[in-house]
Parts: sequence; structure tokens; C-alpha cells
Amino acid sequence: KKFVTRDIISSASGSDLWRACIGVRVDGVGIHGILKGGAAHADMDLEDEVQQQQQCSCKGVRTCFICEQQHGARRAPIAQPPRQRLFMCTACSATTTSPLPPAHLCGQPCHFAAEPAPDGLPPPPLRGVTVVADFVSPEEELLLVEAMDREPWRISQSGRRKQDFGPKVNFKKMKIRSDGFSGLPSYARNLVDRIAALPQGRDFHPVELCNLDYLPERGSAIDPHRDDSWLWGERLITVNLCSDTYLCFAPASSDTSTTPPFEIAVGMPRRSLVIVQGESRHAWDHSIRREDITHRRVAMTFRELSGEFLPGGSSEDVGKSLLETASSFTGTVCN
Repeated sequence: KKFVTRDIISSASGSDLWRACIGVRVDGVGIHGILKGGAAHADMDLEDEVQQQQQCSCKGVRTCFICEQQHGARRAPIAQPPRQRLFMCTACSATTTSPLPPAHLCGQPCHFAAEPAPDGLPPPPLRGVTVVADFVSPEEELLLVEAMDREPWRISQSGRRKQDFGPKVNFKKMKIRSDGFSGLPSYARNLVDRIAALPQGRDFHPVELCNLDYLPERGSAIDPHRDDSWLWGERLITVNLCSDTYLCFAPASSDTSTTPPFEIAVGMPRRSLVIVQGESRHAWDHSIRREDITHRRVAMTFRELSGEFLPGGSSEDVGKSLLETASSFTGTVCN
């Protein structure tokens, strides 16, 4: 078996060597993609990691580069209907057809605020999305990613890898199992405290953290969807690490009132915090496009409980138990 040491990771020549040999890239958080733990581990077994990169967990219509290459046309991605793409300034909410970088800074007002809408049809406003730039520092980002990479990643659908800290849920049958849930991880405590200090994060008490790892080599993406609202509450809060990307919103699938169809791309700068609530949470589908993943991206998404599981709700006892477990911050991955 082959091993890589901290010295190889930290040397430019070593980085080039490993890039050439096994196709990984090196960025600000260490070797990205295939190696587990970056520079946090002195020695790492590469063979297991390379084998995992060749695995696929796609089901149904979902695909990634792995299954598309292995099975050809039988696993070709489902063609999505063409949509007019608009870009939204997260500071002033103006939209434009001109591509905006994810880290766009508003010019107060944006020079495109008066730009005519495509085909003369103004899109409905996208309400309820908040982006907080530089929520974590570069040093915090490094420590967070290293902490995650010390835990096992599980292959997920559409080219993603994931780590779950939360109850096991069957949303169709509306059943919850919490026997394997030991709490949110210790590295999340400071983030949760700082989120709760934000005006939009008041009384935010998450009971789930889902870490998702996106890699361009795998064709990672997430299809348009709306998160469950039986168990999960009003706010979905994500910390975006390792690279810039876009979170795309489209009117809910059942809404046929918009012609022509469009989507609104909201920039998520590296190390930013993104809060989705209100109309954007319930009336719009959200997704991450494959072509918007150009480097490794790690997303930490926190979810709170719905009113049914809070004091006064029909399942408040279940909610109380989940909140007590989550707030211990002693959890390990539930994969």
C-alpha cells in the first residue's frame, strides 16, 4: 500500500507529483478531493480513498460522472427544461442576465437595477434569502474541514459525499429513529452560537447537521427540491466552505404560471453563511448545478425543528429529546 506524508503534502513539488499521479488538486485547505484529512494526518492510506472515489450511489434518475462513464447512455443525465438564468445581487436583490461572480459586491444601487427583464416579463421577487459574507475566517475554515475529514465520508447520490449528524427519518411514513444520534459535533458549537447571535438566527436551535462534499471530478450536484417541512422548521442555514458557487432557485415545480421558465442564481462566496426562509424556503425549488462546482465545495447545513416538535406541538416530547441530544455537541457521524 502507498502512503503520503505531511512533508509531501506541504511541498510544491510533492503536490505536483500527486496531482499528476492521481488527479487531485491542492488548495488552501490541503489536498482536496481524494485525500482524507489534508495535512492533519501524517500518514494516510490512499488506496481506500481512491477506491471510494470510483464508487457511485446514484439511484433512480440521479447520476454522476462515475455512473455515466461506467454505463454510458443507460445512465445519461435527464435533460432539464431550458431556463432563462438570472443572477441576483444579495445586497440589493436586483437581478440581471449578465453573469455575476458569486462574490459580487453591491454598488448601491447596482448598475443593472433598471435592466429590462428578459422578454419583458419581470420575475417574481425572491424573498427570504440572506447571505452573510466572511462568516468564518480562513483559519476557521481550515480547522473545520480538517475536523470533518477526520470522520468517514459516505458516498451519496449525484456525485456527493455526506456526513449526517441527526436522527434517521422516513419522511414518507413520517417516522423518526434517534437511537444512533449522539448529538451535533463539537466543532459546530461555536458556529451555532454565532448563528443564534444574528438577527435572522434568533432562537435557532438545530437538531441536524448534514455535511455535503462536492467534487467537480465526480460531477457533484443536487437536483431542484424543497426541503421537508413536517420535521424541519422555517430556516435552512448553510455554511459554504472551500470555494465559491451558486444556489439556484426556480419557482416550485407545480407552478406553471411563469413563462418563459427561469431560475435565479444566488452567489455563495467561500466562507459565507446562507439563510433560506419564508418564500424562498416554501415556494421555490433550490439546487446546485454541476457546472457551478469548479473546485471542492463543502456545505454544512443546519436544520431546526418545525412547530409540531416544539413546546405546545403534538410531538413536543420527541422534539425535546432531539434538542437535548443535539445540544450536547458530543456527536459522531451517523453514516
